[in-house]
Amino acid sequence: SLEVDEIREIFELRAEIEAHAGRIAATTRTAQDIARVETALRAMENIPVSTPRQIDKWLDANIVFHERLFASAKRKHLSRITQMLRDL
Repeated sequence: SLEVDEIREIFELRAEIEAHAGRIAATTRTAQDIARVETALRAMENIPVSTPRQIDKWLDANIVFHERLFASAKRKHLSRITQMLRDL
């Protein structure tokens, strides 16, 4: 179990690394990458979050959205690090 300070540190790291990945993705993305990210975003937007089951579905869709966004950066290690921090 993580302490509050550890959770804060992880979220701070995620914010910096994910922003970095987003900046890179903005310059390396392809039309196919954009379409994949947009599809994932629409899937998230179409999930109502009024029950715990729907919230779980939305969280899963949010993971897919971010994975596709980070994949657009074309940086294998960067994607792996963002995933590792998410899974802590």
